Amino acid sequence: DALLRLIKFGELPLSGVNDIRPSVRRARTEAVLDCSEFMRIAAFLRALERILEEVRGDGREETPLRIHERALELVPLPGFLRRLEQSVKDDRELFDQASDTLFNIRVKLREAQAAVRRELDKILSQKADALQEPIITIRGGRFVVPVRSDRRGQVRGIVHDTSASGGTLFIEPMAVVELNNKIRELESAEEHEILVILQELSGIVANQYQVFMDNVDLVAGLDFAMAKAKLASRMDASLPILNAKGEILLHKARHPLIDRDRVVPIDFELGKSFNTLVITGPNTGGKTVSLKTCGLLTLMAMAGLFIPARERSEIAWFERVEADIGDEQSIEQNLSTFSSHMREIIRITDEARPGTLVL
Repeated sequence: DALLRLIKFGELPLSGVNDIRPSVRRARTEAVLDCSEFMRIAAFLRALERILEEVRGDGREETPLRIHERALELVPLPGFLRRLEQSVKDDRELFDQASDTLFNIRVKLREAQAAVRRELDKILSQKADALQEPIITIRGGRFVVPVRSDRRGQVRGIVHDTSASGGTLFIEPMAVVELNNKIRELESAEEHEILVILQELSGIVANQYQVFMDNVDLVAGLDFAMAKAKLASRMDASLPILNAKGEILLHKARHPLIDRDRVVPIDFELGKSFNTLVITGPNTGGKTVSLKTCGLLTLMAMAGLFIPARERSEIAWFERVEADIGDEQSIEQNLSTFSSHMREIIRITDEARPGTLVL
């Protein structure tokens, strides 16, 4: 179905999908998620909406594709997504409109900061000869001006820092102490309100825990199915006929890891009129590749993948696949290597039973 989807309509719009499960699990433990986590959750929810919009538009065929029916099981959370989009500005910051309280605090904060700058601008013009340079800077979260240490007496205020050389004092003039205090109060109130908003959003995620987890599982399944479909398309693979009779019949089968321009397709049969096949031939004649082609295509089919072979190829379902495939060795060449092969063959012979494919 995923391959039909790919051929008829193209890929599913899966951009923005990411694994949000760690954040969802954290929210369930009453942890407070941060802005970056909410950005990822919002991207995930937007991806759900895109997938559903696409499937509803494409899913009008008489016999709906099962991959479309699976996608329609996704549960979007449009209300929560809109809330996130209105609240979370980027990975570090909330929008002013995240709450009425936050909006009011930030308006007052900007007004207080402007008032401080106006007062300090007066000092910059009135005490220019006492300043190291005519700028306003911040030390310890408070607005200060850089005063020459030898002109300290000309600017009454609190010293918050000194330069490395000691020639400059960063002084908070007495005229702006109360205004700076007001700014600090508002900043504290802002931090508290941000925490309240993040706690509320985290609580919503916790309440929708199962919805999020089910959505992740569904999207992962869709993504995996589409990945297998794209692999099948790229390999020019076909859907194998599966049987439980131990029968393998491959038509023009290709080793999946050898370039298509170089691979030599093989026809391969096992289990129909005989259950043991011995492949002989010269070195570099394709014996190992043939064995591995049989094994890999069997495992691909058992893993739900199409196989790089012609249509009507058959693959059996095996309980287990055993292999001892390596460089050809004789007893004269290397006794230890030969012995290890023999030990593996003995193990396989002892453990093999009906339903085992041995290579």
